[in-house]
Amino acid sequence: PAELVVRGPHVFAGYWNRPEDTAAGFVDGQWFRTGDVLRVDDDGWANVVDRVKDMYISGGENVYPAEVEKALSEHPDTADCAVIGVPDATWGEVGKAIVVPASAAHASGPELLRFLRGRLAGYKVPKTVEFTAQLPRSPSGKILRRALREGVPMSRRVNGIAEIIALAGADLGRTEWREITQDRVNRFADATDDRQWIHTDPVRAAEGPFGGAIAHGYLTLSLVIPMFGELLEIGGVTASVNYGLNRVRYPAPVRVGDKIRLHAAVVEAEEIKGGAQLSLDLTVEVESGAKPGCVAQAVYRYYA
Repeated sequence: PAELVVRGPHVFAGYWNRPEDTAAGFVDGQWFRTGDVLRVDDDGWANVVDRVKDMYISGGENVYPAEVEKALSEHPDTADCAVIGVPDATWGEVGKAIVVPASAAHASGPELLRFLRGRLAGYKVPKTVEFTAQLPRSPSGKILRRALREGVPMSRRVNGIAEIIALAGADLGRTEWREITQDRVNRFADATDDRQWIHTDPVRAAEGPFGGAIAHGYLTLSLVIPMFGELLEIGGVTASVNYGLNRVRYPAPVRVGDKIRLHAAVVEAEEIKGGAQLSLDLTVEVESGAKPGCVAQAVYRYYA
């Protein structure tokens, strides 16, 4: 297997104001690294094996989680599964399988591992199995492996209009803390052409009213929707409409170096023609302060 690289007029020139990422993303400055690992079969067909970033190395051997997951999913007691690499003192990394069982009475971890040993090379078989009620997935359905590796709390999943309506009054919880770095602020400043010293000059800003550089209000706001996607996963709908954020306020500045997280709560969930509407209160909490960095309301509509 090898990583697919491409070049041509359809390939973008690079990442905006991110020279290090651009350099890492291209081979010889012209071949773009797609991140897809391919294997060519005897007939000359190229098949996608996995993503480079998902691969882990165990005892010097490359292990592709997609291959292990495919074998594990063939067990009748597996409803869903994911495999990640975790640190190991002997092998560098070893596999860990996270399994959603198909029923309450299901095969044990050792039984699943024995099942895999008859289908995979020994170094590909995970060392441990963990059972869970659901896997964290993005709105597009991709497994959030980072959340599994870092132990991030899994999002709430609802399926269909009736379950959406049943969310009325629900507290959807909070995301993990994430740090606002000067690099992130600088990149936002370059992208928006808003390079005021209070954001981009930490030395001068240290003598300013906030004792340091602060994030743009719109930078904080731009993180709200992606973070909300970590808290709630909607299935069983054909279309959704995000009506944006309104009643936005910034009670306190978010300083560079601060950590923020999103708290979301459902104010109202009601049936509409052909679907359901959610009204939400969203609060960006700041780890170092009593006041939130941003509060807003959002409206989503989902259609069956």
